[in-house]
Amino acid sequence: MCRAPKGTKYSEKLANLLDIVVSKSQESSAADSELTVFDAQVAPQLSVKTYLSNWVSCARPAEDVFCVVGVYIDRLTTKTGIKLTPRNIHRVVLACLLVATKWHSEDILANTAYARIGGVAAQELLRLESAFLLETDWDTHVSPAEFAKYATQLSR
Repeated sequence: MCRAPKGTKYSEKLANLLDIVVSKSQESSAADSELTVFDAQVAPQLSVKTYLSNWVSCARPAEDVFCVVGVYIDRLTTKTGIKLTPRNIHRVVLACLLVATKWHSEDILANTAYARIGGVAAQELLRLESAFLLETDWDTHVSPAEFAKYATQLSR
């Protein structure tokens, strides 16, 4: 059972920022972009804010994980050219959340729990995690300067 959120400041700000990015991406490019492992067959009806809120309630990550997620999303989109869309945003966020939680939290759950929270099968979660790590060349380190930059952006 999920518990009450510790704090949602960064997760809410990140969700708002991602909603803006997705809407701009949707306006600038039609459905002509190439599909990736991160694309769902159909765009989920769940908002990014609700998706992140569920993650906060169930996985109970430290707030700073959401700053790391912001870094990871930027790395993935910069290195691959993937545009965030309604079909891939949840799965990109899920992959980044999983890796950020594993690399930057002391208290982690089993992959099956994260898969359940994320709304995918455990094998699919593994596929998303592997794709993220391969596409970013396993670049999971976040320097203090990078972290501070994203924390400042998400604090506005």
